[in-house]
Amino acid sequence: MIVAVDTQLALGTATGIGVYQRDLVAALRARGTDVRALSAPWLDPWRFDRRILWDQLLLPLAVARSGAEVFHASAGTLPLLRRLPTVVTVHDLAWLRVQGHARGYARAYFGTLQARAYRRATAIVCDSQFTAGEYRALVEPDRSVEVVPLGVDDAFARIERRPDAAPFALVVGTVEARKNLLTIVEALPALPELRVVSIGPFTPYAQRVRARCRLTARPARLRLTGRTRCALRACRAGAGAVAL
Repeated sequence: MIVAVDTQLALGTATGIGVYQRDLVAALRARGTDVRALSAPWLDPWRFDRRILWDQLLLPLAVARSGAEVFHASAGTLPLLRRLPTVVTVHDLAWLRVQGHARGYARAYFGTLQARAYRRATAIVCDSQFTAGEYRALVEPDRSVEVVPLGVDDAFARIERRPDAAPFALVVGTVEARKNLLTIVEALPALPELRVVSIGPFTPYAQRVRARCRLTARPARLRLTGRTRCALRACRAGAGAVAL
């Protein structure tokens, strides 16, 4: 069987979904599956207009040309026009739950429009039982959903824990409102010995977090590193805790 997999978000320094795409392709190939990894390296995957261009025009064309028998929409977004049997991984339903602060056109595309597209997919895969429950609650109450938990990269499985002498809590993920880093920052007065290290790309929300730290006179206890895979491994080895 030939499987086409969307890997556009794996370009550059990938965040969570991009890492999922990259490692999914590697794992399928290791099992002998003929995978066609689809991407456009020249296209910025993080601009909304170019995401639409990829999802709705370039991706379906790439799928049609791939010779695949099955298409896996691994980013959680689907082309509205498609011919192959399609599996979609629904990572979360945040756009239908907690993205009220986002622009209306983004909520419409990633939330309402994609929820409608999911109903026409051949199979739905969710990362967790929680997301599967959200899917049934918000999209299709009676839909059969496959729960396939995410794997762990061998590089992380081999990490040797060496907690730092100056304890810190590690926060991993994009610094955006729905990840709620402010709540952790506001807890710092009650945890006088603790620092917070955040690894993930910034959004304008990061300025609110920094401003809150300055207001409470605790800016030195928060470190926003941006996104870097090497730092992530080192921080996981040294962290006293991971905070979500």
